Amino acid sequence: MKKLKAAMAAAILGSSSVLVAGTAASAAPLYPGNCITTRGTSGWEDWGAVRCTSGGGSVRVVIKCSFAGQTPGTHYGPWVGISQQSKKWCPLHQGITSMSYERTT
Repeated sequence: MKKLKAAMAAAILGSSSVLVAGTAASAAPLYPGNCITTRGTSGWEDWGAVRCTSGGGSVRVVIKCSFAGQTPGTHYGPWVGISQQSKKWCPLHQGITSMSYERTT
């Protein structure tokens, strides 16, 4: 009986360690990380961009643009993978009022 209990305990403990090892192996970041936003102006047009250098998934830049005193419109850059740049331009003569980004797995 003692041998049976010892064997069952070893089997349970052994399967637990496999589960923990499996969990640790899948703990890689699912979302993009180390994301840096940049903004600039070319002529009369403002633009915003984001690039992420680690993790997984996709990212896109989100900018709000307006003429002075008007309600800003929201504009989205393309979804891109890690180490690629998502860039979006404001409509002509509008300036960026805010900038952020969205991430997905």
